Amino acid sequence: AYNVNETLKLNGGEILAHRAVGTDEVIAMGTGATPATGFTITGFNSATATASQTVNVAYTENGVTQNTSYNISVIDSVISATLSGTPVTTYNYGDTALDLTGLQWEVVRGSGTTYEAVNASQFSGYNLNTLGAQTVTATYAPGFTDTYGITVNELKKLNNLTSDNLSIGQVLRVPSSESGVTPTGSTYTVKKGDSLWKIANSYGTTVTNLKSLNNLKTDNLSIGQVLLVPNNIPVANTYTVKSGDSLWSIARKYGTTVDTLKRLNGLTSNLLSIGQVLKLPQ
Repeated sequence: AYNVNETLKLNGGEILAHRAVGTDEVIAMGTGATPATGFTITGFNSATATASQTVNVAYTENGVTQNTSYNISVIDSVISATLSGTPVTTYNYGDTALDLTGLQWEVVRGSGTTYEAVNASQFSGYNLNTLGAQTVTATYAPGFTDTYGITVNELKKLNNLTSDNLSIGQVLRVPSSESGVTPTGSTYTVKKGDSLWKIANSYGTTVTNLKSLNNLKTDNLSIGQVLLVPNNIPVANTYTVKSGDSLWSIARKYGTTVDTLKRLNGLTSNLLSIGQVLKLPQ
C-alpha cells in the first residue's frame, strides 16, 4: 500500500529467475525508486487514491525479456495531525469546559495539508475540578495526538486580583487542598450599611486582619462584594445567663457584639434562658 504522492519503493522486491541451464536465482528489483540493472518498472502512479493498481515488471537478460506484475493500492492516509492555534492555558477551578476557541487540526496527508475543526470529544486527560498543572491530550485518530499544558487555579478569584502581577512579600490565600477550593475561613457578602469595622466586630477580628485577608488597599466596600472572614472566633471564657440578662447587655459587658455572640454560640434568635452557658470571644 502507498500513500498519495508517495514514490515507488523497490526495496525488498525480488523476482525468481528460471534459466534453461543452471540453478534458479533470486534477483533484487532495485533500491528505492531506482530499478536494478535489467529491470523496467511501468504502471506505477500514486497521484490519486485507488483500491487496486497493477505495476508491471520487465526483466531483460542476454537479450531476453520476461514480464511479471503485482498489485498495489494507493490511499490518501494521514501523515501527521497537530493542533494549530494558541490554546487557552489558564482556567479557574470549577470551569465547565475547555475553551477551544481558535484551535483547529492541521492535518497532513499525501495529497497535501488541510485544516479541520476540533471538537470537545477529542480532548482528554484534564479535570477542571482539580487544581494545578495538567496536560491536555488531543486525539485526532489512533496514533495521531497532540498535547499542551493548562493550569487550573483559584488564586486570582480568592485574592481579588485583577492581573497576574505580584509584589514581593504579598500574602496570598491559597486553596486548602487540590481536591477543593475551600479557603481557610468563611465568606461574607457585603450588604447595604456594612463597613469593615462592623464586619470585623461581628466576626471577632480586626479591620487590619480583614484587609490583609482580602488584599484590600482601602476601607471602601461595595454591596455584593464577597469577603473572606475567619471561620472560628477564639473563645476566651464562658458566661452563665442570669435573670435579667440579654444578649445586648452581655455583649456590652464583654466588649463584643450581639451578632458575634450569636455566631459563636450558634444562636438563631435573641432569646436566652437562665442557666444557659454562653461562650465569650477573646
